[in-house]
Amino acid sequence: MRRAVGWAAVVLVAGAAAAQAVTVERFTPQGVVKPVRQATALFSAPMVPFGDLRDVAPPFTVDCPVPGKSRWVDARTWAYDFDRDLPAGLRCVFTARPDLASLTGEPLDGETRFELSTGGPSIESAVPSDGSERIDEQQAFVLALDGEATNESIVAHAGFEVDGVAERIGVDLIEGADRDAIVAGLPYWLKPDAPFVVVKARQTFPNDTKIHLVWGAGVAGPSGVATDQDQRLDFQTRPRFTIETRCERENAKADCTPLTPIRLVFSAPVSWEQARKVELVAGDGKRLSPDAPNEPSEFVGELEFPPPFPPETTYRVELPAGLQDDAGRALASSEPLTVKTAPFPPLAKFAARFGLLEANAEPALPVTIRNLDPDTKGQELRATRERPGELRAKLQDLYARLSGSVTKVEKAEDVLPWLRRLSTARRSRSMFGGLPTGTAPRTFTLPQPDGPAMEIYSPGRMSR
Repeated sequence: MRRAVGWAAVVLVAGAAAAQAVTVERFTPQGVVKPVRQATALFSAPMVPFGDLRDVAPPFTVDCPVPGKSRWVDARTWAYDFDRDLPAGLRCVFTARPDLASLTGEPLDGETRFELSTGGPSIESAVPSDGSERIDEQQAFVLALDGEATNESIVAHAGFEVDGVAERIGVDLIEGADRDAIVAGLPYWLKPDAPFVVVKARQTFPNDTKIHLVWGAGVAGPSGVATDQDQRLDFQTRPRFTIETRCERENAKADCTPLTPIRLVFSAPVSWEQARKVELVAGDGKRLSPDAPNEPSEFVGELEFPPPFPPETTYRVELPAGLQDDAGRALASSEPLTVKTAPFPPLAKFAARFGLLEANAEPALPVTIRNLDPDTKGQELRATRERPGELRAKLQDLYARLSGSVTKVEKAEDVLPWLRRLSTARRSRSMFGGLPTGTAPRTFTLPQPDGPAMEIYSPGRMSR
């Protein structure tokens, strides 16, 4: 009997030792975290009876600016649901009740205080948006935040880094009527919800330069909770307001081809009311005006002057007084802008991709020739198979009087391969290229009875 009692005592002591190890196995979230809507605690042993848990007292006291509701999920899991997502700049502390005990009456052991923070206020969105590449040199930035931020901490810890500038540029806060006017000018889908701030650099940005808005560590909310790391938004300023002439050229060093449009390209939009007054002025005083946009528009990014132009003519670009872009900027350079046309380019052009010649008439195939050398060479090749000698003899006289190839098509299979070759021909490659051995074309001289061609220009028309 004594031995049995001894064993029972050992069992009871062991059970009591195990029952004393009641702890919080997991509490989430902790530390700095965004966003937060709920906190939970998992205990190592049952804390409440299974069943209806609505009247059970919460295990923690909660010190947090945003209220919430306590509930037991099960006998070991407790949850605290906040009434709304916690904004930035808050700190919430959960402290276990001094009398908290497990279902069997053992007190809580181990850690009893847990803390979470939503961190300092950070930027949720910006206007202009992160990555914008054409911001103004004096751009104001509308920053939507995930929590209130104090003006003092913004001025102290936010700024701009500019490529090529060694020191960080500080920020100024835009407030009052100026801030309201900036926000009122935004489209409705870009208007920020509170809280937000409007900031601007303390000096003008250089053109065409990378800019970095740094929302630095230390920006704090009214509670004193501050950011612990930098947040960066990247931008690039727009180029200077300039005008550039563009046209087609035979090569990079050549002047403008007189048969294609001349364009003036603005680096920033210009009102059509101003742009329509831009003219090209020739040395003899003749003035050319640009075409109107294909679709009505208040602002345009380029102007187009239609061809043809007289060859080897220099034009001066005449701009209206006070020309400005959409931001009110004047041209970065006041130097005169000119453009010159080149001589007409050489041309040998048939009226169509193929032609039909009548067998019993004086056959002729028209070709337009311009600025070709007198000894320009061409090629010809018979496209049909050899016919019996009698037929070849009858056609010989006709061939002798032609400067091109002529044939009588009797079977479709004789001409279809050549039509397919013709349909895919390109100017950079002869359609006679890649022919089978023994089918090389015969070279002949392209006649120009009047010698080298001369050009005659008249408005809206060109002729040889």
